[in-house]
Amino acid sequence: MKGPQTEFVSILFSLLILIFVNGCALSHGIVEQSDAERRQPRMEEWIWYGNYNTMLGKFDKAMEGFSNAIEMQPEISKTYYQRGCVYEKTGDMNCALSDFSTAISLDTENSDAYFSRGKVLEQKGELRQAVKDFSMVIKLNPLCYNALLHRGNAYSQMGIYQHAIGDYQKAVTIKPELTEAYFRRGEVWQMIGELDNAIMDFTKAIEINPNLADAYFHQATYWKKNGKIYQAIEDYNKALEIYLLYVNGYTNREKTWRMKGDIVRASEDMQSKRKLIPRVAGVYCDRGEAWGRKGNLTQAFIDIQSALGYKPKDTRYHTLLSILETEMKNRQLR
Repeated sequence: MKGPQTEFVSILFSLLILIFVNGCALSHGIVEQSDAERRQPRMEEWIWYGNYNTMLGKFDKAMEGFSNAIEMQPEISKTYYQRGCVYEKTGDMNCALSDFSTAISLDTENSDAYFSRGKVLEQKGELRQAVKDFSMVIKLNPLCYNALLHRGNAYSQMGIYQHAIGDYQKAVTIKPELTEAYFRRGEVWQMIGELDNAIMDFTKAIEINPNLADAYFHQATYWKKNGKIYQAIEDYNKALEIYLLYVNGYTNREKTWRMKGDIVRASEDMQSKRKLIPRVAGVYCDRGEAWGRKGNLTQAFIDIQSALGYKPKDTRYHTLLSILETEMKNRQLR
């Protein structure tokens, strides 16, 4: 026969079991609810998913995230801009342009969208439209030195050199350590024959970034034109120390050695260049194929073209270009 104490313990134990079972059921219900929420994420969660996968380089998943967010709330400018950036990374410039334009139509003060659209237009060679977009960025944010730099580049390609010089000057006024602005302005000075100004800008670019091989190369060209052969060779040496695959460096140093009358060293540079060409072509080809695997067909095409420039009779490069052209046409038709 059970005593009161035993009966109390039995009841208590039963209550504990009941609480445990109910707790498990409640927890299970919460888990099920969380699963349901995961199956139907909110717009903010899709944007987070898109940003997260963009950082990881998983562009298909990033596209999925931003596209789902747009479907849920199609009136938000920033989401189109973010998806446009993913399209740009994958080389789908037409879709990138479309998204950047939509972002601008939804928010006419979205300076990021203007800037990104301008860069794509610049890359496509639509320079007048690119200038308009960079100008809009500068209007919205007068201290945006990157917009000034890119507008200067567009003006330079259009042959409007004084406008380019003016933009580069404004850019370095805002950001005095902007190496590319000095280097690009040096190139413009060189194109219009202002060699003293050019050498000042190349020297400044090297001062900021001592590993800028192109600046040494241009500086050497200046010395050579002015008859300062030793200084030219010294700068070609520095350029080649920084960038061993610099084919033009060997070509120009060879010519400089010949001006000096040193045929032996000129011949050595000529042999170095001949040995280097297949290696350089291979580097461009490998990078082009890597871009292709990542889905950036535009950059892949540019690199394979560069490889072909070094080895114009290589049938492999012609085949790769043909495949890329077909893929790019198919993508545009989708």
